[in-house]
Amino acid sequence: METSLQVAAGVALLTGTAVMAHFFYVVLQTPEKMNLGLLTPQLPKSWGRRTYLALVILSWMAFAYSGSYGLLKWLLGKDTMGFAVMVTLLSLGLLTYLERSAHEIHNYRRTRKVLQELDLLIMNATIPSQDTIDNFRKKSNSASTVAEREAYADLVVVASDLTKLCEYAVSQAQWKVTKRVEEQNRANKAAEAQQDQADKAAKAQAAKQELRIKLQEALNAAAAPLPVSKTIDFSMACNEVVIEPTIAGQKWQVLYEFGEQLRHCLGEDASIPPLLHAVTGTHPIAETTFRMELDGHERDGHFEALCFRGGVKGQLPDGLTFESSLDGLIAAFYLRAALPAQLAWNHGRYGRNQEFIFSQKQAVAILEHERVPSDSEGLQAVKAPAGLRYSRAEDGTLTLRCLTYRPGEGFYDFAVSIVGGHASPVFETILYKWGGGIYY
Repeated sequence: METSLQVAAGVALLTGTAVMAHFFYVVLQTPEKMNLGLLTPQLPKSWGRRTYLALVILSWMAFAYSGSYGLLKWLLGKDTMGFAVMVTLLSLGLLTYLERSAHEIHNYRRTRKVLQELDLLIMNATIPSQDTIDNFRKKSNSASTVAEREAYADLVVVASDLTKLCEYAVSQAQWKVTKRVEEQNRANKAAEAQQDQADKAAKAQAAKQELRIKLQEALNAAAAPLPVSKTIDFSMACNEVVIEPTIAGQKWQVLYEFGEQLRHCLGEDASIPPLLHAVTGTHPIAETTFRMELDGHERDGHFEALCFRGGVKGQLPDGLTFESSLDGLIAAFYLRAALPAQLAWNHGRYGRNQEFIFSQKQAVAILEHERVPSDSEGLQAVKAPAGLRYSRAEDGTLTLRCLTYRPGEGFYDFAVSIVGGHASPVFETILYKWGGGIYY
C-alpha cells in the first residue's frame, strides 16, 4: 500500500513538474501559444483545454504550497499551514499575470516587427506597391513564428491602407494643383481681359482727348477772340464784346429762377407782375395785363406768357420796356429767346428747344456728342465765340448775341436787340447745320 502511494505521489510530482515546465516554456519561448483562458470571463469550451488549465492550476498551487510551507516552517519553526494556504491562493494572481504577460510579449514582438518593416519603408521613402504587399503576404505564409506570421499579415493590411492613402493624397494634391492652375489661368485671363479693357479704354480716352483738342483748335481757328467786359457803359460803336462769364452767369441764373417759378410754382395761376420785380432792367407798360395760358396737357405741352394791352395780345416781352443797360439787355434776350423753351415740356418743346453755349468746353462736348469730325469744313463757319456778346450800333441800338445749339440740328447765332426800349424778335443766323433736329 505504501509503495502504491509512493508511486502515485511520484507520478503526480512528475506530471506537475512537466506541466509547470511546459507552462514556463510557453511563457518564455513561445508566448503566442499561451491560451489558458484565465483572462476570459468564461472557461475554455474544450475538455482538453479545461484539463490542461486544471493541471496548471493544481501544479501551480502544489508547488506554491510546498514551497511557501517549507520556507515559512524553516523561518518560523511553527505550524504554518494556514499561512501557506493563503500564500498559495494569493499566488494565483501571479499565474494570471504571467498569462497576460505572455500575451503582451507576443503583441510586443508582433508590433516590433511591424514597426521595423514600416521604418524601412519610411527610411527608403517607398510608397507600398503591389509587389511590396505580395512580398509581405509571402513572408506571412512562410513565417517560422506566430508573431512573425501575424506581423506580416498586419503589414499586408497596413501596406494596402497606406497605398490607398498615398493614392488619395496624390490624387488630392494633383486635384489641388490642377485647381490652382485653373484658378491661376482664370485669374490671368481675367487680368488680361481687364488689361485689354483698360488699354481699350485708355486708347478710347486718348482718342477722345485728341478729338477734343482738335475740335477746340478748329473752333479757335474759326472764331477770333473778342475783348471781355463787365459793363456796356464804355463800349464803342460797332465793336462786339463778350460779357464777363461770372457776371453773365449770375444775371442769367436770376432770370432762370424767374422762369421756373412761372412754370412749376404758379402755372396758369401765376400772378406775373409781382414776379417781374426780380427781372431787373424792365418795367411793365401801363394798362397792360399778363396771363399764363396752357397749350396742351400735363404730359406734353407748354405755357405761353402773354400780355394784353388795348385789346391786343402779345408775348410777355411785348408788355415790357427795357433799359439800355446790361440788365435790360440780358433780360430782353432771355425773355425772347430762352423763356419759351423753359415753359415747355416733352412734345411741347418741338420748335422751341435750344441750348445756349456759354463756354468753349460746352461747344466741344456738343460736337463730340454729335460726332462731328474735327476736320469738318462746317466748323470754319462757327465764327461766333462762346458766351453772351453785345454790340452798340451807330444809332445807339444795343444787341445781345449768343452761340446757340439746336439739338440734333446744328449751331446758330441768336440775337435780340433793344430798339426804343422794346425787345426785338429773335434773329437766327445759321452757322453750321449738320442734322435735321430732334422730333419730340
